[in-house]
Amino acid sequence: NKEAQEYFDTALRVLADTGIGGDRSVGKGRFEIVKTSKVADLPKSQKPNAALLLSLYVPTETELAAIDLQESYYNLVTRQGWVSNHTHRRQTIRAFSESPVLYFKDDQPMPILQSEQLCVLKQEQHSTLTHNIYRNFSVISLPIYLNKEKNASTNS
Repeated sequence: NKEAQEYFDTALRVLADTGIGGDRSVGKGRFEIVKTSKVADLPKSQKPNAALLLSLYVPTETELAAIDLQESYYNLVTRQGWVSNHTHRRQTIRAFSESPVLYFKDDQPMPILQSEQLCVLKQEQHSTLTHNIYRNFSVISLPIYLNKEKNASTNS
């Protein structure tokens, strides 16, 4: 609808101005919008049993327990580094990389994926910090249905 399109266009303009990724404060990650089109309505699966992720993902313990890791297709990545304007090293985090397909266990309902806001450095550990440092791992996911039996026969 028109309202959703306006929100999408606004978000895209903000990202173009501020940049995407690291070192945005020094001008990296900026881009120019060449053309926008209407946001398409994605078909909704009636019985989703998997999710296609469009972002990094660190599951909660409950979410991880619901994922069938043997049937899923994913890579893990390590995120580490330093706190900007400080010489403090952040906690190392392992996350699912972008674009995995995660299957969910048959005996559990598919969870609504929310992920974690992780504290990667506590203020009390460093006197020069004025607050805790968090890393945002909010997930963007598309619920999908995949036929496991059909995939199993084509993989063998």
